Amino acid sequence: MKNTFFLLLLILSLNTMAQDNAKPAVTTDTFVTTLHITVNSIDELQEVNWADIRQIFAKNEPTSPIELGFSLSKKQVLTNFDLDAFEFKISGKTDELESMILRTQKMIAAIEKIE
Repeated sequence: MKNTFFLLLLILSLNTMAQDNAKPAVTTDTFVTTLHITVNSIDELQEVNWADIRQIFAKNEPTSPIELGFSLSKKQVLTNFDLDAFEFKISGKTDELESMILRTQKMIAAIEKIE
């Protein structure tokens, strides 16, 4: 009985000392650097929720580089021509996001005028 008690005490003390050497957990932040949206038609570009895009990049550092990309997945038959493959990207820093969104909205408006 004494041997069992001492053995149990020895195991518990070794286990307690082993737990003292545990390293603290390290947390890291994750940043979104690229967002690419693919749509089926030019009309779907108007349905982009810009508030969601702002929220996606909200936790980034102001100086981190980001890229917004948009592409068309299906061939579009327009009045004067067919649009088979279309893609555009805009790059900048997180603190330039508002101007990037404005330029993208202007690009979408120009594309819709072609239609």
